[in-house]
Amino acid sequence: MKTIGIIGGNGQVGSEVSLFLSQRADIRIIPISRSVYGSTLLRHCGLECRHGSLSSAIEARRLLEGCDLVADFSAPQGSPRDVPKIIAANIFSAIGNSPDAKQYVYISSHSICRHTAKQPRYRYYARAKLYGEQVAQETGRAAKKEVYVLRLGMVHGLLQTISHLYMSELREEEAVLPNVPSLAVFCFSIAEALVNIANHKETPGTYTLVSVPAWRQEEIHAYYCGLAGLESRTRTEGVYPPTFGQSLRRIALEIAYPVWREILRERELIDDLLLNYAPDLARRLRSKYYVSQSASEFAMRDGLAWRPILQDFDAPGERLRSLSDSRVTMHEPTREVAELLDASLQRRLAEVERVIARQSKDQANSVQQRISAW
Repeated sequence: MKTIGIIGGNGQVGSEVSLFLSQRADIRIIPISRSVYGSTLLRHCGLECRHGSLSSAIEARRLLEGCDLVADFSAPQGSPRDVPKIIAANIFSAIGNSPDAKQYVYISSHSICRHTAKQPRYRYYARAKLYGEQVAQETGRAAKKEVYVLRLGMVHGLLQTISHLYMSELREEEAVLPNVPSLAVFCFSIAEALVNIANHKETPGTYTLVSVPAWRQEEIHAYYCGLAGLESRTRTEGVYPPTFGQSLRRIALEIAYPVWREILRERELIDDLLLNYAPDLARRLRSKYYVSQSASEFAMRDGLAWRPILQDFDAPGERLRSLSDSRVTMHEPTREVAELLDASLQRRLAEVERVIARQSKDQANSVQQRISAW
């Protein structure tokens, strides 16, 4: 049996991955949270949790003791200057204070690359994650450990915000989807990736972790429509992100737009002059204007189409080879985790009801005693 320690086990992704791993008989899972409060959900689901900070070497050794693989899901918060330092400190401590672990997995993000053309090329978060990848590789080599960097795609799952938002925005109308492979990865596949790494089915390196084979955008939409009991109606369209030259042209047009707007304001004067001195040119310009107006109106109509998924690019990078087809294999484990969460919720509600009933009974007894004394 392999023991997997999850640093940042109290986060959205870390929690759900821990729940999936807890359902496997061949894995012992140890979620690690900074506080007891952060691990409330996992503890109510029966998971063995450890609490503390990696900032102390003694504390870090206690937290990581007995782990065969350490996966770092932590997401430090702070100013853009402080976050890289915190990431580096966590990596140094996790690798240096886990003598039993031969494998270290640093959880990065696909967002180090842009997935829409409107995203800026330079972003603090992407820069910090790239720095974390570099530190993890260098520190792991020095410690003679196998280091895996997993750049997670868009993470979907029972506890994931992106899934809840998608469900809340579903409509009974046609969805226009980009004709590119989906970047979706479900928490089931992330858990499966950690198990396969622990069993040496993958070689150390940097991987883009999306579903393999990738879900098509229509399949993602149909999956959520099925959960909501809606009919899935989709239409795909090609995506043509602007080239560098087109971006420069757009910037130039935006700069020149105020001048052009003032010229168009006197369109009737210009038209009258051209009709008198260059009638053929005036007719051609008028025809182009009408065509342009029609195109703008069609574009406005198309702009009203519902586009629930915004994606212009596929994610670059090497994929894991050992993942199963999550379109087939994830449904039964997902049902089991959903039942585990539901059972935990029902137990918690029953506990709350017992506390309320006991308090009500104590209050009633107190009132009766006061009445008797009076």
